[in-house]
Amino acid sequence: MSESNAGEAVEPEATKEPERRREYRLNKVLGAVLGGGDESLRVRIFVINISRSGLKATHQTRVPDLEDQQLQLFLSTKEPPLQIQARVAWQKELAVSGMFEIGFQFSDMSDQDAQRLEDFIRKEAKREEGKTLDLSSPWKFGKHS
Repeated sequence: MSESNAGEAVEPEATKEPERRREYRLNKVLGAVLGGGDESLRVRIFVINISRSGLKATHQTRVPDLEDQQLQLFLSTKEPPLQIQARVAWQKELAVSGMFEIGFQFSDMSDQDAQRLEDFIRKEAKREEGKTLDLSSPWKFGKHS
């Protein structure tokens, strides 16, 4: 260590974890269906977080590593689902629960669905940003002298 940075803790370049996320990820539980029209091949997954380019989900079993899969993403019960082509980027088994965590990368969606997704993420992020936790005094029920 040189004199100029004596006393500073410097992390060696080799141990730094590279930042893999390029976009904001919204932590939101959503429902999705993976698979095409054949009901027997459809798989329901639970979305954990989502960005404009992909999502992380959980499922009880490993899902097929197909190149492109149809993914229906439900943003609300009042609107039709987004229709997205996605591929499995990674999968790992969660040791404690035995479930699988799966990363999907979006490969194609209509401009309209892409805009709906972006608007949804922006709206939900703003809603989360606006929430504040008031810890001033939870025991105050009225005026005290």
